[in-house]
Amino acid sequence: MSQQRVIVVGASSGIGAAIAAEYAKHGARVGLVARRETELSARCEEIGASINDPDQMPVFRVHDVSGNDVEQVFNELVGSLGGLDVLVFGAGIMPTIEPDEFNSTKDRETMLVNTVGAMQWLNCTANHFQERGAGALVAISSVAGDRGRTGRPAYCASKAALNTFMESLRNRLVGKGITVLTVKPGFVRTSMTQGIKGGVLLPVVAPEVVAKAVYNGVRKRKHTIYVPARWRLVMWIIRTIPGFIFRRTTI
Repeated sequence: MSQQRVIVVGASSGIGAAIAAEYAKHGARVGLVARRETELSARCEEIGASINDPDQMPVFRVHDVSGNDVEQVFNELVGSLGGLDVLVFGAGIMPTIEPDEFNSTKDRETMLVNTVGAMQWLNCTANHFQERGAGALVAISSVAGDRGRTGRPAYCASKAALNTFMESLRNRLVGKGITVLTVKPGFVRTSMTQGIKGGVLLPVVAPEVVAKAVYNGVRKRKHTIYVPARWRLVMWIIRTIPGFIFRRTTI
């Protein structure tokens, strides 16, 4: 199998950084995208520390996913990598919302990054893969998108919209050699989720756990995966709770 070329959007830390490192470990050449140049440069140095082949060294581009320069950044990275096999969109924000707060500024920013930003990158890459007749589109969503909860309405809505968009892409690209994978992690140990506590059955997992699941999910051409897998059953139960009961819970 020839060397894979992978772009990870939102790769300066957390899940995105772990995914870039996981693919590099398996011999892929990775392109990292995020807003923070210092952190991106540091991630590339970490990934490159154990790489001897100059053709496998990672590259990066500084980019805000809510901007309008996606095609330019995409084309630059594809050119630097010599092609593209996998696109992982992992950029995301989750602003803190107080129980009685309704904040349209925070909500708009959440939708721009988590949903609109994802759509821009996924559309751009879908065109590229459709012409090529191969490739894998991956979006890091969340179990939060499976049902509207009280804590962070815009975050839940942004991930629900992303789930539906990915399903639509999957249906449009069926039979064209393109894998479309939606990843729904539960509690993951990142800077965005500081203070969130898991339990015995649903612990907080390291970003590397999600990274391994993504790598294996693409390799097996999966459509949707929960991380850890037990979240699939948990979210099925939560989705079946009647609305008049669910409204009275703090889930």
